[in-house]
Parts: sequence; C-alpha cells; structure tokens
Amino acid sequence: MTPEILDHPEHSLTWAFLSHQEKRGTLLYFSASGMESLSLDPLCQPAQFAFEAGLNVLSCNLPFHPDGADKIQAIAFWREAFEKGEDFLTPFLGQVKDDLEILHAEGVIDHNQLLPAGLSRGAVPALHLLSLDARFKAGLLFAPLTDFHHSTSFKDGAAPLYDSLSPFTLIPSLVKKKIRIYMGNHDLMVDTDSCYNFVRRLVQKNADKGVRSPPVELILSPSIGRLGHGTDKQQFLEGARWAAKQLKEEE
Repeated sequence: MTPEILDHPEHSLTWAFLSHQEKRGTLLYFSASGMESLSLDPLCQPAQFAFEAGLNVLSCNLPFHPDGADKIQAIAFWREAFEKGEDFLTPFLGQVKDDLEILHAEGVIDHNQLLPAGLSRGAVPALHLLSLDARFKAGLLFAPLTDFHHSTSFKDGAAPLYDSLSPFTLIPSLVKKKIRIYMGNHDLMVDTDSCYNFVRRLVQKNADKGVRSPPVELILSPSIGRLGHGTDKQQFLEGARWAAKQLKEEE
C-alpha cells in the first residue's frame, strides 16, 4: 500500500496517510519524515503492521527530517538547536494539534480514535501529545528516547531545554494512560536504564494517585542492531496489534 499525501492549504505540516478509505482507528506514528515512516523499511514496519491490523496510519516529518535526510545529521540539528536555546518542539506540537483538528473536522480522523506512537526520537513528540490531550488514552513506543542526557546524540551536552522538554516532565499528565514500550535490554544509544527509570517513575506516580494496577508495560528483549538500538520485526508486529486492540476497545 502506497501512502498518500494529505494536501490542505490550512495544514501547517505535510501529512502522509495509509488509509482504508474510511474513517477508523488511526495510529499517529512518528519516526523520521512522514513518507519514510510509512514506506521506508524498517522504519515503516509498525505502520505497515498497524495497517494490516485494520488501522489507518498518519505521519508527518519530525523537525529537521525532510525526506531523505541523514538521520544522524538530523538529530545533530536537534542538539544544536537545543543548545542554542531554540525550542522547536513546542511549536511543532502546536502545529500537529492544529492540523489534527482540521483533519478531524474534515472527517479524515476521529480525535477519540487516535493512538500516538513513536520509534526512538519519535517517542518524544508521541509522549508529549499523549500528555497534552485527554482524548488520547494510550501510547505505543519502540526503543524510545526518554532522557536527552543519557542518549549518545545529546550526552555531555548542557542545555536547559534537555530538562524542560524531557519526557520525565510529562509523567504527572500520563497517569492512567495505557502505555506499552518495547525496549532492547542493552540499548546504548538511548539507554535502557533511562527507559526503565522513566517507567518506574511513571508506575510510582500512578500508584501515588491511587491507581492500583498502573497500565504501563515495559517489554525487554535481547538488544539487536547498532549500539543495541534495533527493534525486532516481531516486536513491531505485536505492538501494532496491541494498538489496534486498544482502539477497538475505545469504539
């Protein structure tokens, strides 16, 4: 299935869309550019499996990630901007939210049937959106970047934005949200320990708020790929099917 480009004069961003040609549950997936997230292997595997599971899939370019961009250089631009004090993430999230409202009004998506998902750096906007909108009940993450300070792309840097935009700041707003995370057990790029620490704190915050069975899952598997940062195809498949199940339960 070839993604289509949703071109609307009022859109702030360019959106790629895998559609069953009817409104249904939609995975909102972030990993690189929108088209690459839906069509470039292996980045597209969560999207393809979600589509096969019956979901529509929507994606847009991450900041500094046009089609064909070098992924290492793109994340270096993130670091450079953060260390200059330039917050590109907050305006980007505002553009995403505005465009989603337009897509909802057009009948392309149902805001109550969206599930944010992210791979690696894409987990950052996915978690922010999950925390910002009460209509989003669940989120799906693969090898997520959870702590800028312990990622090889940002390590030894010094920028207040590393802290103010950290997923850890979102924890109070993620209480009661269903979150499933797939992580390598020795990921040296985004740091397995940071991911575990994020989950531990989120579970504890749920418990502090009286949630007796916090709906947060961390699934560890043997690390693969460069610096242990790869994700196995079976994990992408299981995650996509889990996302489809969550959206079906919300119908």
